[in-house]
Formats: sequence, C-alpha cells, structure tokens
Amino acid sequence: MHVLRRLRTLATRHPHACLRVLGHLTGNCGRYWGLARHDAIIRDVIGTAATEDSATAEARRLVSAFAVDGFDFRDALNGDIRLESPLHED
Repeated sequence: MHVLRRLRTLATRHPHACLRVLGHLTGNCGRYWGLARHDAIIRDVIGTAATEDSATAEARRLVSAFAVDGFDFRDALNGDIRLESPLHED
C-alpha cells in the first residue's frame, strides 16, 4: 500500500518507471483480492502516467495486462482503449 501511494506521487515526474513497477503486479491472479483493495490508487497511477505522451502506449499495455487478471482500468485512459473484440461487419 505504501509503495502504491508513493507511485501515485511520482507518476507525473517518472511515468515510465511507475508503470514498470505496476507491471510487476500483473500476471498473478492469486493476488487478485490484495490488489482489488487498492484499485483506485492503481487507476490513479495509470491515469496520471498516461497523460505523458511518451508513456501512453506503455499504459495501454499495462491496462491490457491487468484486464487478463480481471481488472478494468480502461477509464484511466479516458476511454481511448478498446479491449473487446472488434465487431465484424458483413
């Protein structure tokens, strides 16, 4: 929790580093409930870091990685990302 709070304060100055740290939390569904308690802070870090143009792609990849684990942080990217399958037009 303390690390996540610190990431929130650092995300504006060090967006890439903060996103990389959050990336270490993905891929382990066993931690779901531990992370779910702090989803608001994680969302804030992603959203803050994503405002930096050079970190937007990295933030999108992170949102996708969290989606695999059952989290939906798309709103942290202001709706810019579509994780669902594209609709097929006939």
